[in-house]
Amino acid sequence: MCHRMTIGEMALWIKERYYNNADLNIVWMKDWHRDSLFTETGLPWVLPSPNMPSIDTSMVYPGTVLAEALNISEGRGTTIPFELTGAPFINAYRLKDFLDKRKISGCVFRVHGFIPTFNKYNGEYCNGIQIHVTDPDNYYPVATALEIFNAVIKTTPEGTLKFRLPPYEYETRLMPFDILSGDDGMRKILESGNSLSSEKERWKYEIEDFIKDFREISAYSE
Repeated sequence: MCHRMTIGEMALWIKERYYNNADLNIVWMKDWHRDSLFTETGLPWVLPSPNMPSIDTSMVYPGTVLAEALNISEGRGTTIPFELTGAPFINAYRLKDFLDKRKISGCVFRVHGFIPTFNKYNGEYCNGIQIHVTDPDNYYPVATALEIFNAVIKTTPEGTLKFRLPPYEYETRLMPFDILSGDDGMRKILESGNSLSSEKERWKYEIEDFIKDFREISAYSE
């Protein structure tokens, strides 16, 4: 979900694995560094989507977008979508305290109620939290979202947090959460109530395998 590949690198990846004979020409960017934040480019932020209003949104989006597949609001219908997470049934102060105790890296949480003007809970007051990214280099959006969803489960009555059922977009069979996350691993660990450590350990090995392959692609542009 956070592969860090440019569009050109994605094209190379697909060509080398699936379409070896494709006639592909990549136009390389000048003065670009992979570890740079967009704010360092000096370029104005142009919304890639109506719900991606700022660079802050883009940093949290890879994780909190998963809330689309749950019965909690991801902040659509507000001016800071994906930075907000909430629902009428959430106890925001309990949720924040629970998350604070976990000392999640790269961010802090603030209680922030909101009323969406469209989408989930349109016109209803949602008890929620806002994510403030304080250290982008040590902020892990997907892991943070997993912690938030687990915290919602732990601080609300059993069965309160629900996963949306199909259909979702173009898919009529798979669970929406599984589509967004890539497989059923995150959903099953949340449903089981077990420690999140086993899921994070699984990611670690998958990431290591991906990085080995990615080095071949990134070598073209480094």
